[in-house]
Amino acid sequence: MGKKLGIIGGMGPMTTAVFLRMIVSMTDVDRDQDHIPIVIEHCPDVPDRTSYILDKSKPDPSKAIIEAGRSLAAAGAVEIAIPCFTAHFFHDILEKSIPIPVINGIDEVAFHLKEKGITSAGVMATDGTVRADIFKTTLEKNGISCIYPDEADQRGVMSLIFDCVKANRPAPHELFYEIMKNLRSAGAETVILGCTELSVIAETIKDKEGITDAMQLLAARCIRDFDKRVRTDDK
Repeated sequence: MGKKLGIIGGMGPMTTAVFLRMIVSMTDVDRDQDHIPIVIEHCPDVPDRTSYILDKSKPDPSKAIIEAGRSLAAAGAVEIAIPCFTAHFFHDILEKSIPIPVINGIDEVAFHLKEKGITSAGVMATDGTVRADIFKTTLEKNGISCIYPDEADQRGVMSLIFDCVKANRPAPHELFYEIMKNLRSAGAETVILGCTELSVIAETIKDKEGITDAMQLLAARCIRDFDKRVRTDDK
């Protein structure tokens, strides 16, 4: 069957489903047999990543993520993608503890924006991602300034993620657009959807101008790594 992509999913469950759909729909193929073989460890019971980043006395999610990664390697995966950007906080330890490469989705975003000539980006992400500067550190290394929502808007971001998508409830598009508008007013040339739950919301909105969808970039990286073409909008 050839080499397989491994996905550590369940963080959260809906984002894993959307990520798989992204990979399938974005792969430029003519038949079933041309798609990427994929194995998924769906692990919704991994402890909350943001809770641990904000309070190290909480359960450490890295142990469960490492276990899932090793299971994928044993199942024949040659590379791992994690559709959870807060989990990228653990990227270094995952790379050391899992016997196959783990894609760094944060790097993909920085490379993409640098190639586009973007010099300032807003970031919508979890409190854990913001507190740990997961995007900011990598963006600034690539000459891109990072703009976070203000305190009120950050509460709105967390509500979109946890009260809406993770709770299987509809997300108010007005709140999503309002936060984006405020980031642009603060100088952001683009707004990074730095939490995969926000990518789920983005699938339901019409106006995607000015959005950089980090999970979509991760899906494109997976496709290229398996020597497939990324489907363009004009096909």
